[in-house]
Amino acid sequence: MSWFSKSFLPTVIGGVGGFLMGGYAGAAVGAGLGAYSGYQTDKTEREQKKAAKKMEEEMAKNEVKPTIVDDSRQQEERRKRNQLKQGSASTVLAGDYRQSAAKRLLGE
Repeated sequence: MSWFSKSFLPTVIGGVGGFLMGGYAGAAVGAGLGAYSGYQTDKTEREQKKAAKKMEEEMAKNEVKPTIVDDSRQQEERRKRNQLKQGSASTVLAGDYRQSAAKRLLGE
């Protein structure tokens, strides 16, 4: 049915219209133009289908997938421990600096 409606029907309509306007020569030209019109319609539909398929592939490729973050209590405790370590390390370094400064002042 699709071939009939897209290719044959425009050819027949063009041929009949051409015959009414210019006899046999008009019928031949009209039928040719009708067939060309049907071909262009089929070509356009194929291109549109290809473009739609390509767009769907691009959308599937660029789809955002949610990531699951495991923010458990253990991870929170690790973060707190790391923060305490960082704080204690800086305190130790500051204390070492103070002790060495005092030793320098006292001449030890």
